[in-house]
Amino acid sequence: KRMKTWKRNVIERLKKRNQREERSRQVYNELGIIYKTFVDTKKKNEELELIIEQYRVSILTNVENNSAVNIGNEKLFENILNRTIGELENWKQKYNTSLNDNLKMEKERSGLLETLDKLKEELRKNVHLLKEERRDKEELQSSLNETKDSKIETQVKNNQLKARNATLTTTIQTNKTEMETLNKEVDKLNQQKKTLIVELERVKQNQKELNKQLQETRKSMEMKETAYTIVNSSITNLERKTIEGVEMKKASVNPEEIENLYTMDIPKKSIKYIKLKSAPHSVDFSPIGNRIAVALSNKQIQLLQATTLEVKEILKGPRSPLHRVRYHPHGQIVMGSTTNGTIYLWNQSKLIRTLVSSRGNKLFAAEFMQKGELISSGAQKIYKRWNVETSETEHQLTSVSDILNLSVEEHMTALAMKKGYVQLLDTRENKPQVTFRTPALKSIMSIAWRDLNTLLLLEDESKLSMYDLRDTSEAVATFQDEKKLKISSTSFYHMATSPSKQHLAVGDKLGKVLLFDISQNQFNLLYSDREHFQNPTNCVSWALDGGSLASVSHNDQSLVLKT
Repeated sequence: KRMKTWKRNVIERLKKRNQREERSRQVYNELGIIYKTFVDTKKKNEELELIIEQYRVSILTNVENNSAVNIGNEKLFENILNRTIGELENWKQKYNTSLNDNLKMEKERSGLLETLDKLKEELRKNVHLLKEERRDKEELQSSLNETKDSKIETQVKNNQLKARNATLTTTIQTNKTEMETLNKEVDKLNQQKKTLIVELERVKQNQKELNKQLQETRKSMEMKETAYTIVNSSITNLERKTIEGVEMKKASVNPEEIENLYTMDIPKKSIKYIKLKSAPHSVDFSPIGNRIAVALSNKQIQLLQATTLEVKEILKGPRSPLHRVRYHPHGQIVMGSTTNGTIYLWNQSKLIRTLVSSRGNKLFAAEFMQKGELISSGAQKIYKRWNVETSETEHQLTSVSDILNLSVEEHMTALAMKKGYVQLLDTRENKPQVTFRTPALKSIMSIAWRDLNTLLLLEDESKLSMYDLRDTSEAVATFQDEKKLKISSTSFYHMATSPSKQHLAVGDKLGKVLLFDISQNQFNLLYSDREHFQNPTNCVSWALDGGSLASVSHNDQSLVLKT
């Protein structure tokens, strides 16, 4: 549209300019003719003036010469005078007419000059208009070039949009097919749900029956316990002689009753074993002690009943395998962390929050503090403290080296790092208190508190160390297996202290659980159980009462509970 309007305006301006040029040419031609006539009349006037002067001079000379001429010649002289006078009058008339013509010509000349001035002004306007037209033309040229470029860009964009539309159509078709398959799967799941509901009703009925059986067994156990107390009291009352071979008739208890009482089921130490569906990485007891949480490599957390090891709940949601699981101190929230830097929080089997600790970097450790705050550490020397309710970082710190593990005791946090570094943080001041380095200069795989002045370190694959924080120059006590049964290094959670801080449990590469007495600032090995593992023991966890110990093996894909 702009081009069409510009074209019309240009054509109209060109027509007006051609008309003005023709008019100026006509005016110039007329001026040239007038100027020529003016020059010719001026020459003629000059010639007439010369002729008149010549006649005047000749007349005067004739008068002077003919003063003495005869009277007979007067008539001839009169005739000459009359002729000259007639010629002079003719010339006078011609002169007057020429003067009138000159006046007319001057008037016309002045008018033509005025028209010339007007034409000059019009020409100036036309020049100005021509300049404006040139500018408009240049602007239009630039706009045309821009429009060409924009057309090219629009063509490219159109091609891209066509390609995108093609890809979108293909994706829509694939999505439609996927939606159809998903609808089919949903229908299948609904059918399975119905069957599961029926099975749940059956399970509830079975549970009611089991509860009845449990009540009956409890009553029988109470009866057995009372009998067991009676037997103990009777044995204490019996004399040693009767036990060594003297007649049993002297005693107040019937010997048949004693034998029957001794053959009853008396509660002893028990070991329970369960095969898991996927390889476990971590295990943790709930604060109440009724549940055991296990982090599996199939991106799930299983919550087991502590007494029967039955699966009660399954926590889902993560996109990568879980390598650590911890219960909240109040027992309502379960935390699971992955190696890719994400932390997941569940409350009553619902995923409530997802925290990104270190995007793209490894996350080695995560623990709950006693007040319920969450701390995490890993690669890139990053330590963070989170507020679980707001999902925001309350404090962040960069350490000396990459943090491999951590342990919490009251308001203190101990960080185990590479190259033998240990750093202590006071969460009240959010500042590092003590930083020291072990003589071995090797990575510290695991760390635990005995009390606020004593730390337990797993310095090497086979060396345990105890450090007094008041003097960290040397270890107070060390333990290194002489047979070189190396302690497990396949996971970073293989060392755990009992709730009373009197015992230490460590898993090794041969599937054993080593139990130490650390009450006297020494590593006193109490026993070493093979349990049921043929491969390394990856994680160990104590119950809150200290009466149960759970351990898992990644390669054996199993869990052992010892009471």
